[in-house]
Amino acid sequence: MESMKTSLPLLRRLPLRGALLCLLAAAPAAWAQEPADPGAEASAIPLGPQTAFVPPSTAASWGSQNQGGPAVPPLPGAPEPPPPLRWGQVVLDPRLTYGVFYSDGILASPGHPVSTVLQSLSPGLFLQLSPEWTLDYGPTWEWYSNPLFQSTFDQAARLEGKVPWQDWALDFTQTYARTSEPLVETGRQTPEQDYATELKADYGPEGSPRLELALDQDILTSPVVPDSYGWSTLDWLHFPIAPRLDTAIGAGLGYILVDPGYDMDYLRPEARVTWRAADRLSFDLQGGVEERRFIGSGGGTLETPIFNASAEFKAGDTTTLTADARRDVEVGYTVDEVERATNVSLGLQQRILRHFVLGGEVGRETVTYIGVGRSLVDVRGDRSTTFQLSLNTVLFRRLSVAVQYSNLRDDSNLAGFGFASNQYGLTVQYKY
Repeated sequence: MESMKTSLPLLRRLPLRGALLCLLAAAPAAWAQEPADPGAEASAIPLGPQTAFVPPSTAASWGSQNQGGPAVPPLPGAPEPPPPLRWGQVVLDPRLTYGVFYSDGILASPGHPVSTVLQSLSPGLFLQLSPEWTLDYGPTWEWYSNPLFQSTFDQAARLEGKVPWQDWALDFTQTYARTSEPLVETGRQTPEQDYATELKADYGPEGSPRLELALDQDILTSPVVPDSYGWSTLDWLHFPIAPRLDTAIGAGLGYILVDPGYDMDYLRPEARVTWRAADRLSFDLQGGVEERRFIGSGGGTLETPIFNASAEFKAGDTTTLTADARRDVEVGYTVDEVERATNVSLGLQQRILRHFVLGGEVGRETVTYIGVGRSLVDVRGDRSTTFQLSLNTVLFRRLSVAVQYSNLRDDSNLAGFGFASNQYGLTVQYKY
């Protein structure tokens, strides 16, 4: 996997339990937060591995900081969030999450779909170390009812900080994730450890020409798929045209060491337009061409038009509609292979009956697996369709409850990798 080859870290496709955690966080955030800035830039998020428990998602589960989707402005009479714990200047936000999920059609191995019940227990702690620095850590124990899957102990941690320096604004992010999820790419449960580091620097005030720089490192290790070590940069020069319209040109460079497999480098000239058309309507368009070389393979250069487009519309104070489309290229889960993925999705978040949040998402993805030996050859093609429906609420200010139904269908031209799965889940989270 190549999750840090752009200026923003990859937000992985979450397993079903992770998607529910996102939704749990959305409800208290929607009631407690100030209305989101409609002009905030949409993240340019590259595609990532698709787990067999996952519909497409752009959310990341990071405890109390996760929003699980666009924030819905608070309504009069909504419950106030509980007061935070403090230890001196440090704010502590502990949580405990339990989830139970039933899934059918999950691949235990290629050509072998099975059903299973998954239970997960995850204590977690979010620390506001200072106004500029935060730390979040959460271990997760998972127990599968089907003996064809191994019960696991996963971990996730995230450190974020901001450092002002003269006329520069510096941002630092370090993440760690240890997972063992059934993946569509491998057709089986796949253990991974991912270490991602990002350093960003912005120079210049908003509303005038400014410079945005980024350095990234992403390391993925696994006992069953190729390890990858990636270093990259993506730098932008912004030219605002109007208070609501920003344009930028940029270039990305990267080098990826793959073991075993061919190393690769790439060049990505890109352009970007961010437009807040109205207070409730915004667009973010980014695109370019990637040229990727495979060191020592003799297979030539892979040229791919890449793009990331998103739109958000807030219909009143309780409804948010989103649309996303993107294409990217990533290191594959098989030796000497890369993946070219195109994804389109539509999302809805609707508050109903004052204290409930209804969420829905439908997505379509096409993935081409390309062999990179002496020539570039398509070795596998997948088309997947996902549908997700969820309902969540908060009880007694501290207890969040979410229920979800998901359907994932993957059609593959490689025998044994296609499947269809229905998934049902319940997650309960207590935040002190």
